[in-house]
Amino acid sequence: MKHLVYVSGPPCSGKTTLCDMLMQRSSAFTRVAGDRCWLRNDGQPFDTRVASTNRMILDEIRSMTDPLLLLEWVPGTGPSADSLRAWCSSQGRAFTHIVLYAKAGELKRRKMKRNGDEDISSPDTGHYARIRDALVIDTMEYSETDMLKRVLERLIEDKVLQS
Repeated sequence: MKHLVYVSGPPCSGKTTLCDMLMQRSSAFTRVAGDRCWLRNDGQPFDTRVASTNRMILDEIRSMTDPLLLLEWVPGTGPSADSLRAWCSSQGRAFTHIVLYAKAGELKRRKMKRNGDEDISSPDTGHYARIRDALVIDTMEYSETDMLKRVLERLIEDKVLQS
């Protein structure tokens, strides 16, 4: 069965780290990095850039026939996540959502270390913890190894990967 694994969360929550670990673990994944689309829309006003990026991601995914897609992108809820879920349903593609988050202070610390600034767009990260129908992980509470273990268990449970 075809499957889309959607890894979402605020900037510096660990999405790229997790996706890198999953890619090392299994060559079956075809990766779609939302940040690549984000960078292509540089210079646009923020809301326009978000909408353009979301459209580009959806267009890219819709054009793919690979059985196992791995998408990393920010929005955990809202039109983008809803569109992904609806597209999967219309295509008979299973959908697994993994949400990574941490407290705003930790995200800002990580962003400063990575990019030299603290801009995480929204300081309210609490809504990520309340997303339903997803595996939600506070990355402050788990080591990378333990986080990967939890995700792999979920992917095996959802029949994305075999044990």
